Amino acid sequence: MSGDLDELKRQVDIHDLAERLGLERPDPRGNYRSPHHADRSPSLQVGGRKYPDGFYDHSSGSGGDCIDLVKYVLGLGTADAIRWLRDQYGIPAPQSALEPSRPATLVEHIAAQSLQDTAPAAAYLQTRGILPSVIARAIAAKAVGFNHWTSPSKPPGSYGHGGPATAFLVRTFNPGSLVAVDLRYHDPALNGGQKTSGQGEKKGHPWTSYLKSVQRAHTVVMVESPINALSAESAFEAREWQGWAAVALRGINNAESIDIRPYQGKRVILCLDNDAPDAKGHRPGLEAAWTLHTRLTAQRIAAHFVDQAEWDCNDLNDFLQKAGPEETAKALEKLQMWAIPGVSGRVEPGKKRVFLPPNDFAAYGFFRVREDFTSWFSQEPDASGESKPTWKDLAGFRVADIARINIASAEATLNGTQDHKPTERFAVSAQTPYHQNELLRLVVPYNQINNLEWWKNFGPVWMSPQFMRLLNVWGRAKSLGERDAVNFVGLCWRNGQLHVNEGADTYFSDPKQQCPYHNLTFPSGPVLDAVPVIRAYAATFQDHAALLILVWALGAHLKAVLSYWPHLALEADKGKGKTTLCTRLATSLGCTIFGGDMLDTAFRQMTSVSHTSHPVFWEEISTRKQDSINRAVSVLQECYKHSLLTRTSDMTEFLKCAPVLLMGETVEEPTKSVIGKCVRVTLEKQGPMLPLDLPVFPVRQWLEYLAALEPKAIRRLHEQALLFCQARCSADHNDDSAKRMVENYAGVLTAWRLLQDFAGLTLGEIPLEGVLLKAMNGHIAGTVASRQPWVWVVEVVLKEIISHAYPFPYRFGEAKGEEVFFLRASDMVHHLKTKPGLRAIWDGIPVKGHQAIKRQMKNAGVVVDDDCFPTIEGHRTAHMLALSVAKLAEYGLYPEAPATK
Repeated sequence: MSGDLDELKRQVDIHDLAERLGLERPDPRGNYRSPHHADRSPSLQVGGRKYPDGFYDHSSGSGGDCIDLVKYVLGLGTADAIRWLRDQYGIPAPQSALEPSRPATLVEHIAAQSLQDTAPAAAYLQTRGILPSVIARAIAAKAVGFNHWTSPSKPPGSYGHGGPATAFLVRTFNPGSLVAVDLRYHDPALNGGQKTSGQGEKKGHPWTSYLKSVQRAHTVVMVESPINALSAESAFEAREWQGWAAVALRGINNAESIDIRPYQGKRVILCLDNDAPDAKGHRPGLEAAWTLHTRLTAQRIAAHFVDQAEWDCNDLNDFLQKAGPEETAKALEKLQMWAIPGVSGRVEPGKKRVFLPPNDFAAYGFFRVREDFTSWFSQEPDASGESKPTWKDLAGFRVADIARINIASAEATLNGTQDHKPTERFAVSAQTPYHQNELLRLVVPYNQINNLEWWKNFGPVWMSPQFMRLLNVWGRAKSLGERDAVNFVGLCWRNGQLHVNEGADTYFSDPKQQCPYHNLTFPSGPVLDAVPVIRAYAATFQDHAALLILVWALGAHLKAVLSYWPHLALEADKGKGKTTLCTRLATSLGCTIFGGDMLDTAFRQMTSVSHTSHPVFWEEISTRKQDSINRAVSVLQECYKHSLLTRTSDMTEFLKCAPVLLMGETVEEPTKSVIGKCVRVTLEKQGPMLPLDLPVFPVRQWLEYLAALEPKAIRRLHEQALLFCQARCSADHNDDSAKRMVENYAGVLTAWRLLQDFAGLTLGEIPLEGVLLKAMNGHIAGTVASRQPWVWVVEVVLKEIISHAYPFPYRFGEAKGEEVFFLRASDMVHHLKTKPGLRAIWDGIPVKGHQAIKRQMKNAGVVVDDDCFPTIEGHRTAHMLALSVAKLAEYGLYPEAPATK
């Protein structure tokens, strides 16, 4: 094993590895920036005399060989780091006599063969006009190879024979795993006229010569084939463009399936094949570009079409061979200037993206746009009487899209039922100089579309009548981006199917108010990152307390399937690391912590829990005033499931449903009303600190895993967890409030079992089930009194009696052979309701009627006789309750006679 690792290290160039890991190196001869903190002065030394085959980070003191560098940057364990290196460099694992290695897949076999001799591929690509430096870079990145396989059963010239072919190796963006190999035959006639073929996954995986170049780029050119992508890179090279990258779809069908999230914040240029119309007028390349444009615009990504109106060739490589790299670069810079993207103002062959009636088509030709500007174009006579093109400023922004959006109702969003009450809105996306490549999107009802003052939210409008005419033309294109949407962040239902929704997928009319995660992109990464995160949280506190919180937070997204999710009461003494843990947890999961000052008003509390199932953290709610606590309790009650509220004159919707983590030394006392809707975690002895280089949890991949499961299977797993917890519950079977608490812990157990499957953890590796059961029974046993509203009422009344502040009759006595304390239920309720100093307490009690309180006391076994007539201070007092002193003591209630004044 040691010799194999030495050979692995020998084959890895440390600087090439640093590039593959995406490390930044401002000076080509200097240090790299540290990957884990803002590093103004690059501190990561790679190679050189002192560390020829290794690295050292002067800011953190970390160092080592190439394996250690992968562990340091990606947060992997040793085995995962070695596996990552083998995959990146195509180095097979050694054969083990005890544990045979996994046999190579067909794709891996073809890729390994293709990388042995790449010279014929380089020669072929040069004949296609690709610059040698571009070819060399793609080969060095193991993105291009050569394959010469031929079929022994099919003669030359027949379909499927094969022959010399350039191989394009397709990898995922994260973590760069090999998924396919595409072949471009040098002589298609040998293969029966077939120009291309491939092995592996086709759908959803684009090709690029170097994955990191896309991540670092500010501009991405999308084309159809890898040869076109290399042609675009040749244009970049000729003009020395930095920050440009090219991506090949690998077929027009991938326009609907590729993941477009890697391009957020970037400028995308669409240059698909310039196909001639077929017999039905379809132009496949252009129509695929339209699809891409719609998807990119929906994600607020600025996308533009290359103007191919004057091209006399089919694709970018044809253009390169004919005109050379310099002219190709100029062609990529020449973008369409039509006001509606993809809709030409000239009469051109083929189907149109949008049909414009003659009156609109005649007006449409006067509008032109640049990337973030709109102009009015006309032909006006000059001094000599000849027509001269005239450009006038129309608006200081470019309208990228006006789309009709059908927003699902709250019930359809969280329950998956058929939607009978969708809301129609219009989403307007515009590109402005201030937002650069990220489109600014506002959502409005129809009556705002023609409100010129509203349009000034995007920027200045200098020619109002002409701009209004443009808006009228845009009405013909409103269906281009029409879509069904869900105003929710997290796992939800869309059109009856579980769906993962992020901030960019929502269409709030007032996003900052309506959802705390309106701009959230879930933390994402390799699924294998889940294991080190889980293990780190399991070790950092005694009894896996921190892991229990992590599981609760990740399981919160099961609300869309289970229809409920408990809150979490986190208790810890001062100095136990509560705030530090929550801060790290918020970083790992992308959660938001709300301080007490931010939650003082009912409106702020409501906006902090609206339209999401992603957890939020409330800090020190127990230190707030009682009226603020009462409002908070009301919000928590509603968020256990969900509650819809409309506010303001615009009837803005607020869907209260986010699970809340309550932070404090003690949160039980001020939130007694929601004890039955919480799980509880207490931080005690602290273990090792969470590593600073701990990767984020792959939340996006976790949610996609949940969305792919059958909802019935999740509910069945929850039923099994509920039976498991009920069988081990210490509470009396007649304790109804305890039953709900058991269900809460069963939900967390369900999440843990799903999380083990997602991360690939061995069952029993981390014994969290026993910890969870212990927490459940401790919580139930410790809150027997706190869960009973009648206890709160009697407790206050007994304190009032001691302080001589209770004006109604009471006394000790005996009934049915035991010591009792006489009180009247209606007197207790009246006292709490009418005394000014107790009003805040009364408002926080969920049960208001004296009959309900009397019934609860009888069910608790405290009432010895419910209709007594004792003599108090010489008067016969009617309809008193005889409360057992011994039973009251079981609930922590101890009646005392007030001291004589």
